[in-house]
Amino acid sequence: STWTQSIEHPEFRRQVEWELDGLEQANVILLYLDPNTKAPISLLELGLFARSGKLLVGCPDGYWRKGNVEVVCATYDIPLYPTLDALISGVRQRLEAL
Repeated sequence: STWTQSIEHPEFRRQVEWELDGLEQANVILLYLDPNTKAPISLLELGLFARSGKLLVGCPDGYWRKGNVEVVCATYDIPLYPTLDALISGVRQRLEAL
C-alpha cells in the first residue's frame, strides 16, 4: 500500500509482472468477484485471460458490474458460477479432469 502505482516504481512493477507471469503459467485461473468489492484488477485480468480457456469465474448477485461479467463469460464461453461454493466445485471438477 506504500508503493507508488507506477511502472517507474521497481517493486511495484516487479510485483505486477510476477502476478502476470503466474497467470500465464497457470493451467486454471479461478476468479471470484465479491459483491463487497469493485476489484478493478480482477476485471482487468478477466479481460486479459478471457480467451485463454483457463478461467472459471464466480460472480454473485450484487457485484457492481455483474452484467458486464455475464456478457464476457457468455461471449468467450467461460464457466460462470453464482456462488463461491459453486465456483470451488467447478474448479475441483476442472482439476480432476486434468
